[in-house]
Amino acid sequence: METLQAGTYEFSVRAVEDGLSLTKADLVLRRGAPPVDENIIMMGVVIMVAGLYGFMRSRRRSKV
Repeated sequence: METLQAGTYEFSVRAVEDGLSLTKADLVLRRGAPPVDENIIMMGVVIMVAGLYGFMRSRRRSKV
């Protein structure tokens, strides 16, 4: 591996659920991958809260 560049890196390993133990993991680094936009995450949270609020209001109306 050549020299690392400054940036944010995320590493994840998934184990297969067939009873075998994990003995090897391949790590692939891709240069130039776009970072996650925090505005998209915040929009998702707002949409979930609005959906929960609508669900709670609909449940309250059906009980009356």
